[in-house]
Amino acid sequence: MLDINVKVDYSKLRMIATPPGGGQEWQLERLETLMSEGRISGNLVERFSARALYDDRHFITLLHCMGLLTIEGYARGELSFRIPNLVSARLHWEELTRMFRQLADVAVNTVDVQRAVAAMAYDGELGPFIDVLQSGVLEKLSRRDGVGVAGDLFDERGGKLVLLAYLSLSPIFIPIRELEVKQGFSDLFLGLDKRFPDTRYAWMIELKYLNPPAGPLGADGARVEAARKEAQAQLEGYVQDERVLKLVKGERQLRCATLVVVGMKECHWRLEREG
Repeated sequence: MLDINVKVDYSKLRMIATPPGGGQEWQLERLETLMSEGRISGNLVERFSARALYDDRHFITLLHCMGLLTIEGYARGELSFRIPNLVSARLHWEELTRMFRQLADVAVNTVDVQRAVAAMAYDGELGPFIDVLQSGVLEKLSRRDGVGVAGDLFDERGGKLVLLAYLSLSPIFIPIRELEVKQGFSDLFLGLDKRFPDTRYAWMIELKYLNPPAGPLGADGARVEAARKEAQAQLEGYVQDERVLKLVKGERQLRCATLVVVGMKECHWRLEREG
């Protein structure tokens, strides 16, 4: 449950951790690592002055002190931190969404996003969410392609981050990234929150990223189809794992889709499994 009392005032964190006139590029990089890998390495700083807060090395300490990271052990001589629970993960996704919108001037109607996510869960329709992603996010990000963080972060990992960030604007799904199954790791599994018993469809999405072509033409159809078939084959292997179906409870169904993103300009998707 996302209680307002556990939400972090990120505006205060930004004022503390960002020097006057500075950007938040390094903050976004840290959140990228956290959301794509689920953990981050570093060391705690026991004492530092207010001026030292402008050093990005202290950002991990701030997140740990604010309860957004917990220590899980050591890795290669450094402490390994992870997001402690789903509540903290959603808080990170919410802030990541704000950063995307600010850095790329992406203004997405959150009502449209929530309705599109509801269409996935209640009607089994992915199209409305992809339309919002395409017109509201990718097309605006593409205008800044190669400029600053907004241009640099887009690869397959960046595509997953965008999906997670905007899916988190609705409480309907519980996203599980890199779900371990017998055949590997699923890019994104969207389980249904038990607070919404009338929902019908959980989702598994396999994403592939293709570098954009050098010329003005769109992506070669053969490249897109080859990437889609690779993703489809992975999905077919994943759904054979009985643990996946156990995550889809009651009368609910699992729908699987492939998503091929080309640069920040094209988004190709296909429903691969309806039941």
